Amino acid sequence: MIIGVIGPETSLRILQKRSARFSVQLMPLAYRDFHEAIKLIEENERKCDALLFTGQTPYLYATSLLQPAVPWDFMPRNMLSTMCALVKAGLKYKNRIQNVSMDGFDDEIIEEIREELKGTEESVRLYNTRFDIMAEDYFQQVVQYHAENYRTGRADLCVTGLEKIYEKLRAMGIPSIKTGPNFSLLQQKLQFLLLRHQITVAERNLPAVVVIRPEFQLSREMHMYSELQTLRLQAQIGESVCYFAQHLGGAVFQTDMADYYVACDLRTLMAETGNFTGLSLLHMPFQNPCLEKISAGIGIGYTAREARYAADKAQQRSRRSPASCCYGLDERGHFFGPISLSGDPDAKGLFNENLRQISVQTGIGIRSLSKIEQALLQYRTDTVTSSELARYCSLSLRSMNRLLQKLEEFRYLTVLGKEPQAAAGRPRRILRIDLRYHD
Repeated sequence: MIIGVIGPETSLRILQKRSARFSVQLMPLAYRDFHEAIKLIEENERKCDALLFTGQTPYLYATSLLQPAVPWDFMPRNMLSTMCALVKAGLKYKNRIQNVSMDGFDDEIIEEIREELKGTEESVRLYNTRFDIMAEDYFQQVVQYHAENYRTGRADLCVTGLEKIYEKLRAMGIPSIKTGPNFSLLQQKLQFLLLRHQITVAERNLPAVVVIRPEFQLSREMHMYSELQTLRLQAQIGESVCYFAQHLGGAVFQTDMADYYVACDLRTLMAETGNFTGLSLLHMPFQNPCLEKISAGIGIGYTAREARYAADKAQQRSRRSPASCCYGLDERGHFFGPISLSGDPDAKGLFNENLRQISVQTGIGIRSLSKIEQALLQYRTDTVTSSELARYCSLSLRSMNRLLQKLEEFRYLTVLGKEPQAAAGRPRRILRIDLRYHD
């Protein structure tokens, strides 16, 4: 799972230092000003399974302007992170802090902090304000508020969660501290987003489109066949596509380029294709000498338009193959495949050749490589742990680890990080596998 983390560069650097502890992959999306979050979301949201904001202010700003396409959440300023900031300030400025100017904190947090500070010799006064984040002069208002509190002696220290305000106050010579990310809270938020993502995947049913293009022989010998025979072949292909669409419960239409489009939903398509392991329902007359090959593409998108565009892109990749095949492009822009089309005698050689070369290179049997490839394709992932992959392939963990060791040796496997265990034990490695032959 990929979670895009939106925040200032300093906060993201802190998170990245401990990213190996998390069971998900983090994509840092840094901004200088939280207004830049809108552009970051528009450019990167579809690449992620969820978005996490390092603060409440950019989250509230973004939700007021955009509708989430994936689960969003934010890390609120809590009592622990604020108390840590106050301790840091005491160590940094070496003076007694009695009055604190704060911005953007919830009233509940302020009350909790006041309760915790009741036991001190002298009471600490907290001044908190919240301005309209949609105001054009929001930053100026907040900086002016803190500066006025410090100038009039109402505050000894300013506490903020925004990098830009913190830097401005420091440049003005005003004692300031910025609240940072709290790791226990971060772990909770990541687990929460992981759960929301799993629920969303289970419930959602995205639109899907399958595009099918028959490519005909253009040699002189084909002129021997009558126009009637060509029409029969086209009718046979059309019947096969309609039969395929009927089983999917989808709609079919044809373009002037002789492309057939089948519009359906993702859940049904995955069920009928065995999680994209093969298009067994698409029976084509591969033995007909007029038919050179079939190029197919599967597209998945958040809208029907996006699904069709993805199907066209996937079909373009299929057309570069010498044999009939199908590729897919999912809603995040990731290609998968090739997927075999049943009945094509030339396809088996194409699909086995890649694995055959890897088998010769690594010493791993083709049957084992095929199991791994089909498991990754079936579960639509290239990122797994060794125990997960062993379960998918019905192999023992020891056998799977031996195979993975060879794949890592020949650079078909990359270790992305480690997944912490709930109980005692060694953390599990998170692996990315790419079974495309290379020298």
